[in-house]
Amino acid sequence: MLPELCHSFESQEGIVRYGVSGSGPPLVLVHGTPWSSFTFSKIIPELKRQFRVHYYDLIGYGRSDMCEGQTVSLDVQSETFAELIQHWNLESPYIVAHDF
Repeated sequence: MLPELCHSFESQEGIVRYGVSGSGPPLVLVHGTPWSSFTFSKIIPELKRQFRVHYYDLIGYGRSDMCEGQTVSLDVQSETFAELIQHWNLESPYIVAHDF
């Protein structure tokens, strides 16, 4: 089952699709490449019991914007991640990253 990505955010690099689920301390899930937030589909239901889980598809992957010639380098992903943290108004979230 795919995680619900019913929200979108207009980053400097394009539209980022994301979801937020649960309540509690903020936890951000960051997938690696070449995957998507689907990587976390089996653990989100458990994590959301204790956390407010934020998950998204990186620019150029999954359901976020992707286009020919797009830069999806680590520095671009890092800038987009920082934009999302600010958009979500998170100060000190827990972060689980896969692959990076």
